[in-house]
Amino acid sequence: MNFAENRGCCVTVYREMTETMREEERVKKQISRCIKMLFLGIIMCLGMALSVHADSGQFFNFKPEKWDKEGFSWTDSKGQIWNAYEYGTKGEAFISSVDKATSMELQFPSVVYKNGVAKKVIGVGYCDPDKTNPYEAYYSFTYGGKSSDYMLYKVILPDSVCCVLRDAFYNHRGIAAIQLPQNPTLSIGYRAFAGCTNLQIVYFNAAVGSAQPVKIDEWAFLGCDKLEEITLPPTGAYNEIDGEAFKGCVNLKRIYNAPSYLDMGDEQSVEEVSFAEGLTYINGIDTTEWTKWDEEGEPTEGHMVNIKTLKKVTLPSTLKEIGSETFTDNKNLTTINLPDGLTRIGSYAFKGCTALTGFTSLPASVSGGIEDAAFMGCKNLHLENVYIHGTDSLHYQFADSGIVSIRVGSDVKSIWDGSFKGCTDLQSITVDAGNSIFFSKDGILYDKVYKTYGGEVIGNNICCYPAGKSWAGSYTLPSDVVLLSGFAFDSCKFTEIHIPARVLDLDRASLASLGDHSNYYAFDSIKDSCKLYVVRNSYVDNYFNDRYTFYYEDGDVLPITYDLDGGTNNSSNPSTFVGGNSISLSNPTREGYTFDYWMDWYEDKIENPYTPTGSELVNGVKFYAHWTKNPEPTKAPEPTKAPNPTKAPEPTKAPNPTKAPEPTKAPNPSNGNQNTVIPSKLPKVTGTKATNVLTDGAKISWKRIASATGYQITISTDKKFKKKVKNYIVEENKNNELIYGLKSGKTYYVKVRAIAQGGGKKATGKYSKAVKFTTYVVPKVKKISVKNNKKGTITITASKVKGAAGYAFVVTADSNLYDIVDIKESKKNTVTVKNLTKGHTYYIRACAYKLNKQKQKVFGVYTKKAKITIKK
Repeated sequence: MNFAENRGCCVTVYREMTETMREEERVKKQISRCIKMLFLGIIMCLGMALSVHADSGQFFNFKPEKWDKEGFSWTDSKGQIWNAYEYGTKGEAFISSVDKATSMELQFPSVVYKNGVAKKVIGVGYCDPDKTNPYEAYYSFTYGGKSSDYMLYKVILPDSVCCVLRDAFYNHRGIAAIQLPQNPTLSIGYRAFAGCTNLQIVYFNAAVGSAQPVKIDEWAFLGCDKLEEITLPPTGAYNEIDGEAFKGCVNLKRIYNAPSYLDMGDEQSVEEVSFAEGLTYINGIDTTEWTKWDEEGEPTEGHMVNIKTLKKVTLPSTLKEIGSETFTDNKNLTTINLPDGLTRIGSYAFKGCTALTGFTSLPASVSGGIEDAAFMGCKNLHLENVYIHGTDSLHYQFADSGIVSIRVGSDVKSIWDGSFKGCTDLQSITVDAGNSIFFSKDGILYDKVYKTYGGEVIGNNICCYPAGKSWAGSYTLPSDVVLLSGFAFDSCKFTEIHIPARVLDLDRASLASLGDHSNYYAFDSIKDSCKLYVVRNSYVDNYFNDRYTFYYEDGDVLPITYDLDGGTNNSSNPSTFVGGNSISLSNPTREGYTFDYWMDWYEDKIENPYTPTGSELVNGVKFYAHWTKNPEPTKAPEPTKAPNPTKAPEPTKAPNPTKAPEPTKAPNPSNGNQNTVIPSKLPKVTGTKATNVLTDGAKISWKRIASATGYQITISTDKKFKKKVKNYIVEENKNNELIYGLKSGKTYYVKVRAIAQGGGKKATGKYSKAVKFTTYVVPKVKKISVKNNKKGTITITASKVKGAAGYAFVVTADSNLYDIVDIKESKKNTVTVKNLTKGHTYYIRACAYKLNKQKQKVFGVYTKKAKITIKK
């Protein structure tokens, strides 16, 4: 049979086989569903046991020194020859290859025999214990038999297997399906199935698919192009699945019982994900977004962003926190559940999820844990009766969303301008009684306006008129309103608004914290669709007529008073006027004086007729008469005195002699490179080191090369520097540089080369030998407690962090955390802070720190702020 005929036959076999496997999978799923509830019960029963295993190193830990270098072979009843290596002294073995395989369904034996003695099969793969480089020490399983790259087969591993070694099935293009074993210590190694480009089905033994935990290392399924769905064990709290386990699986659309975080690489198509029960925190699924490419089209720079293809997400009932930016700008996401017990939704978590419609209410448990801009831009998410309390601020959580109604607790002290910008469906904002800053009337959000800070209240400010409450008609501001916030009428449907003269100002707003530094005022979004009526010369008219087109109307009837300074008023002068209209005044009279003009309170001459302005349109106007006393009779002039004699002019002084100019100094040598001699060849950099390692950076040092003008530092998580490469350019001849922007807990490789450039020329040397370092992981302090003591002191206690060298505590006097009062560092997890002011509220954060090899403190992430009011 020629190649073409052989390939056609193989395709037929493949189709028949994959249909058979899919039918088997459907049956297995049905069986799995039937027993799922039973095994969920088992999970609960086994929870304590599993947690004990996890704490004591549950998963299999391969040790090369236990590998017996002398292999052996065993032939099964089908004539298949299994080649294996003994591991340890307990009668266990690893299978490294098979010869004369007879079936398209490769069932691994659970026992092989060496000289007639049974050896339990616990793993698959090959290791050369004499080699220390893992890229050279591990080899892929060797298949010999019926299959080839064009004849696909299924692998079934027995329940005795607890380890699939690193690279065990690397680049096995013949594998179409893999059944993984029932084994609570199962560990799947680095690149174990990477490059299995025809792998379509991965499933765990149906009998335990609902109960066993699993450990899956980095890149375990890298580049499995045809894998479209995977169901992991739902033991999420006990699984150890590396975030990059499924990287490069470009057609993986459905992931069930996913870990808290996955990195899918630069191409992905995940549409549905369910996160495993037992998880308390998720941070979503990321992809690489490239921003720069080289001349050959290869990407050189990029950053991680969350994926944008998700349509449906299922969250576990155990979930407490959704991380920041977890689903940001995922415009395809329509359905997600928010479980009861959820306590935190991170900043920007659902920002821009314009298709999200899956719920209309939020769990009561999360009312105080919705962070900045969490639902901003969710235009189709129509949340109702949202209750925000247990936090001190609202900061764009629902801006530009479809929110319908919201209730604000008495403890909310700050609502940022623009927090309800673009909320066209918002119908009601209510504020709990007892809130010292905000209040609501008829569903409208207000706060009070003070004459001086904390002084007399002069009126109210409309913070937000809900756009969904407005109508296509006329609206007149209430009589007690004297100020309008920057987004007060954003997106409202009014066709005309009447602004009385008592409105003293329009407050300016900004969205600077969102990157928008423009200025916004109350009517900006509706100025083209709504007529604005004002009183001529009112505050709003005077200060905003260059921003808005105004229509004028009459104001209130107000009093006119006169200060005649001893004169008599003209009987034709009015005692009242109508705001917005001019007042014509006649001259008063006063004996012995001539009337000059009318003045205002500042003693400035006014025009006549006069149009009142500003506060005069609220309180009335007062005119002051200005008089000139009539002159006395003219007296005879005094005789003219003789002029004083003119003095002779002083003689002109001779000018000072001109100094000779200073000699021109020679120019300083140039600091640039235009005169630099560029060597044709630079030496190789030596002595490269990575020290002062932090959670996100390190100090890179090297031996300086005299002829260099700078250096290039290249860093990657790939030892071969083929992926995830970052370059840092040092533009001066020094021997070290601090680099940042790294990920916590990652292993990096770094190398350095010299650069010389100037006069349009450039030379580079060879890279130094690469060195390896791993960034630190400092676990987050989970919670802090604060206790009031006597005489303005407090005791702060942080939850203990395993392995911490100490703790840092920051106390601020403001909720924005700018006004730092005290910073304490301690080896213990508790400190006392003194000299605090009674009655003042303080905000506290804490973090743990470790010490690196240079005894430098490496700080972790700060906790969410706690607050306390000093009472003693």
